[in-house]
Amino acid sequence: MIAIHANKIYASRESLVGSIGIVIEGFKFNQLLAKVGVNSYAYTSGPLKAALSPWQADSPAEKALVQQLTSDAFKVFQQDVEARRPHLVLSTPGLWSGRVWLAGEAKQIGLIDGIGILENIEHQQFPTLAVQRFTPQRNLQSILSMRSWVHALRDEAETHEVQMR
Repeated sequence: MIAIHANKIYASRESLVGSIGIVIEGFKFNQLLAKVGVNSYAYTSGPLKAALSPWQADSPAEKALVQQLTSDAFKVFQQDVEARRPHLVLSTPGLWSGRVWLAGEAKQIGLIDGIGILENIEHQQFPTLAVQRFTPQRNLQSILSMRSWVHALRDEAETHEVQMR
């Protein structure tokens, strides 16, 4: 849902793109609690207030509510995707199934606008924009501490682009 409101969507070549759909998931511990002799209870202001509680099994009404919410949210999301992605190939098999595609195929389908990495796209789209990179500043005490060395190695590893060949 985050990318749907962007004017342009880019992904790196190895990105998995798609997964259009809605999922609501969680855990149920009620059977585990019963095995160890623990009972759960909830006092609620309405019959659906404790829906999706991990401590008790869902009632048929709770299951129906959650499925309806999932279906309704999916319809809204599907409309947003179709409105924001005008070049989307709606006849693509599995488009609304939750599956994913590599970036090349996702571009052909219309899920993304281009393929590239952040630095290259910044340069292509905004060639005159001065991009400033921020790096951590260290004082003498922090430089001499062992903890600082560990953080510095991690920060250095994170700031370098990793290219797969």
